[in-house]
Amino acid sequence: MRAAAWVADDAGALSQVLLGEVAVSYAPGGDPGAATGVGEQPTTHTLAGELPGPGRWRLVAVDLLVGTPSMPARATVTVDRASATTPAGDAPLALEGWAPVTSLVREELAAVRPAGAAGFAADLGGYGLPLAVRVLPGGDAGLPPLALTVPAPIAERYDLAPGDESVLTVSGTDLPVRVAAVADVIPGAVDRAAVLADEGALLQHLVRAGQSVPRPGEVWLGAEDDDARGALAEGALELARAQGATDVTVEVAGATRLRTSRHPCASRSGSPRWARSSWPWRESSRSRPRC
Repeated sequence: MRAAAWVADDAGALSQVLLGEVAVSYAPGGDPGAATGVGEQPTTHTLAGELPGPGRWRLVAVDLLVGTPSMPARATVTVDRASATTPAGDAPLALEGWAPVTSLVREELAAVRPAGAAGFAADLGGYGLPLAVRVLPGGDAGLPPLALTVPAPIAERYDLAPGDESVLTVSGTDLPVRVAAVADVIPGAVDRAAVLADEGALLQHLVRAGQSVPRPGEVWLGAEDDDARGALAEGALELARAQGATDVTVEVAGATRLRTSRHPCASRSGSPRWARSSWPWRESSRSRPRC
């Protein structure tokens, strides 16, 4: 069984913290024989991991990946206590109201139900496939619809007005959304179908709706004039070189004289003000270069 925690920084950006693993045996009366082994009788284990970096972090969810046998069986996993180690000592983290998101588990793989303060019990279907369960505040209880700003062409096409609710598909995941505002254009968007949402709020919805959660990899920067935009390009190039980049491109949108450098913070096509990273940053949103 492997465990990982999802933590959020002050901006709502998510990072995953690996917490380690323990050995599991489903043999009746058996014991895997390891000091960290889990057998037929309940046992307690402590797992820990390192936060992505300094600053304030908030525990958002815990992922539990349990190996299963090729025969019907039952597993119970609970998170009884969570704490963060600080210079002043261990600080306990509240787990009241935490429960599994059962909608993320295929019914034929396992029947999952809440157990303990923050955990689950599962009747396994005997497929031998790893069982992934996410435990978080509220469990299956849904969040309010995600607030969006939509461009006028999309609002007209789908007959949407502020206050209307609909469904948005993000990376194959359907999310309930509410139109907060209609704008003539979404600044910096190269796709006319682009919509605008708070990144932290979007990630909070995605962590409940899909096993895979995208990491944030872009921010927007504005500049008053062409010289300032050029300075941004030069600074981005220096940052890319310092990080070891060798084959990347940056293009500055809105400049009367376009400066082009090989840099990681631009897409491979077009010249948008915002772009997805095309160079492998480190996992932590606090330690990755921003463009």
